[in-house]
Amino acid sequence: MKITVNKMFAVSVTLVVIVVACVGAYLAGSPSTVRLVNLDNRRVGDLQSIMNGMETFYQSRHVLPVSLSELTKSQEVYLAGSKDPETGAAYEYRPTDVLKYELCATFGASSDAATQQGSVQNYGYSYPYGNEFWKHPAGRYCFALEVHPIVNPSTPPVAVPVK
Repeated sequence: MKITVNKMFAVSVTLVVIVVACVGAYLAGSPSTVRLVNLDNRRVGDLQSIMNGMETFYQSRHVLPVSLSELTKSQEVYLAGSKDPETGAAYEYRPTDVLKYELCATFGASSDAATQQGSVQNYGYSYPYGNEFWKHPAGRYCFALEVHPIVNPSTPPVAVPVK
């Protein structure tokens, strides 16, 4: 049996294509992992939107909202989302001090898994918190946040009782 150069070339190219396809599929991850990472990216985006809404709410009212429901009903605040994209449950919000609060969500995968998949999202502008801040494990996780009051010399400070 005589193997021609053309047949050897065709077999070699075929093997290279198969290897590249297999490596690509491995690096991309399974469809279920990619789905979890995409949902988690959306959750973080929603939490950032809520964080920005908290800043707006606080700047206009000089107090944190009592509940996430109060924030979502506020006319001066726009939120990309206030509910988990998979379960439909509201994200957890808990004021912890006059300026501090927690936002919690349940994540399907760790942010390290997203990095390993190469699909971690650049969460964009989230002053003063950068992308490192938004790292999370799989499961329920809470982010400790704080509003940043803008000091306006023409506006007298508002006394807010500490509970």
